[in-house]
Amino acid sequence: MERKYIYLDLKDWIAIGKDFHLRQNHKKYSSELDWVLEAVVTGEICFPLVDTLFLEFYKNSTPNRRTKLARVMSLLSLGYLIVNKRTRLAYEARLALAKFFKLTMIKPESMIIRGLPRAFITDEVFARLTLINKSRLPQIIEAIDNVDSWIRYFESVDEQTRNYLMNKYRELNQKQTEMLESFRKSSDNPDLLLRIYYGRLFMDTQTTILQVMNEYGLSKDDLLQLDGVAFSSEIPSFEIEAKLTIESMKQKSRSLAENDCYDISSLAAAIPYCSTIVTEAFWVDLCKRLKFDKKYDCILLKNYRQLPKV
Repeated sequence: MERKYIYLDLKDWIAIGKDFHLRQNHKKYSSELDWVLEAVVTGEICFPLVDTLFLEFYKNSTPNRRTKLARVMSLLSLGYLIVNKRTRLAYEARLALAKFFKLTMIKPESMIIRGLPRAFITDEVFARLTLINKSRLPQIIEAIDNVDSWIRYFESVDEQTRNYLMNKYRELNQKQTEMLESFRKSSDNPDLLLRIYYGRLFMDTQTTILQVMNEYGLSKDDLLQLDGVAFSSEIPSFEIEAKLTIESMKQKSRSLAENDCYDISSLAAAIPYCSTIVTEAFWVDLCKRLKFDKKYDCILLKNYRQLPKV
């Protein structure tokens, strides 16, 4: 049985974390959590982490809450993470270039890896945290480390450093939001905005794209032969970020939120590689409007408690 990967945004990590600790303390919790734990234990699912999630995680100023949430994240991710943006982009660009220039297709690669020892967890710790008898656990975790090292990773940032990081985080968020608001007001033509945004993405990542082209013996002049929108739409990281950004701009009744760029970055990482996406209702609606669930064969949900019904 092939394991299914499920993306959770921070609000659902917090929700599942609350239910998890209510369960541990023998208090009333959402019964859907039992299904989640059983499915993780039997190897049916896991919840890979995304790099942007770590930034949002540090918003929580209470160390004890961070520790509790980190424990749940370690447990349910099984140490799996979606690879960083540069690695994803290089892989996606190779596939797109091979398609457009009729080159030999590269072998499929997994963009979800288990590469950070600090995220590994032992069967013993798994059994203790889930209150499930260890004898029922299949050998699904090649454990080499203790969950405590994952916890220490999240606790390693002192309060002064955390505040500095959060201030920078907010500052960058604010600048990005102001730039996008200005961008939104620059034109009422969404097709033009999309083309401009694709150009911006290429300028920001051209070093990676040109390195991949060089691998194929292609030059920048070869790239100019292609329709920029058609080519960019074959690179999931580009397409999802650009189209979600433009689609969110079209919602005139809603101002762009400072957290939008991080939500969009996370979704651009998760949608092509996870079978189920659990995120805010706003993003679910936009993704369905853009038919990302059809193109990338994923299920879109608004709440983790919907998972057992899928």
